[in-house]
Amino acid sequence: MPLETSEEYLVVVSKKGRVSKLFVVSTENIPEQARTTSFPPIGAEITLFKPVKGIDYSLLLKPLIKYYYDSETGKYTYDKALLEKVLQELEKIKEEEKLKKH
Repeated sequence: MPLETSEEYLVVVSKKGRVSKLFVVSTENIPEQARTTSFPPIGAEITLFKPVKGIDYSLLLKPLIKYYYDSETGKYTYDKALLEKVLQELEKIKEEEKLKKH
């Protein structure tokens, strides 16, 4: 199903008993001539983990990554700065989990 242009879509990946992950896919800024293009699928490796009691997972209530159309390359890419920031915060959560489990 094609997505409407000039929109942002929130993708939620969830499973009962696991911490959900959120992503944004933006169809903004796609030039008219590229709107009929069939872009390759966006792949993402996702791990849904069980929450550890007492850990603050509020970081994961916000999107972990944003995919968007890059007008310079004519392809979809992702916000590398956002991902790097989120990965650093996820490392802190993982360290807290290790401490709680021991």
